Amino acid sequence: MFNFNKLNCFVKENPTYLIFGLGNPGSEYRNTRHNAGFWCIEFLAEKFEFPEFSRKNKHVLVSTGKIADEIVALIKPRTFVNKSGDAVQTGLNKFHLGIEDILIISDDIALPPGKIRLRKQGGSGGHNGLKSIIHTLGSNEFTRLRIGVGDVDEGSLVDHVLGPLPKESSKLMNEALASAADAIELLLSKGLAESMNTYN
Repeated sequence: MFNFNKLNCFVKENPTYLIFGLGNPGSEYRNTRHNAGFWCIEFLAEKFEFPEFSRKNKHVLVSTGKIADEIVALIKPRTFVNKSGDAVQTGLNKFHLGIEDILIISDDIALPPGKIRLRKQGGSGGHNGLKSIIHTLGSNEFTRLRIGVGDVDEGSLVDHVLGPLPKESSKLMNEALASAADAIELLLSKGLAESMNTYN
């Protein structure tokens, strides 16, 4: 879906902001709805010409670059979604940052494909990745960006989030990823409140 041949200049400074995209590792999960967070991280990496991801330890893949003059680490957890808290804690420990310095990107069945929502804090909304992060960090006061994947039409919730996005929703999802990238750029340049007012 994305072209990773374009590499920006390698940023050697430590990041001041961490963006985690939630998803499950492994090719069998790549195109499933639950990997919308991964899709967004990959979209950001291409749009802002980040270098290739490298494996820092068993929990995370990281690429560091600049968005809106902020040094940012894009992070894809190597844990499964329900263990996302381990990856987030690893990132915070590695880069010596706090809960106020992170953005979590996840899928959301309560939003239709093509829609995004930014929030300063909140509950898990039933999302196991967010539940894990809240439990591990002991707080729900972290910024999150939710990407709509649509609600369950038939069958189980598990089958829905681990199923592929229908072809007819692909255009809407690409629009959502573009909006998410713009919202994140505005968040980093002008602040969360302005980004929420513009994109929510």
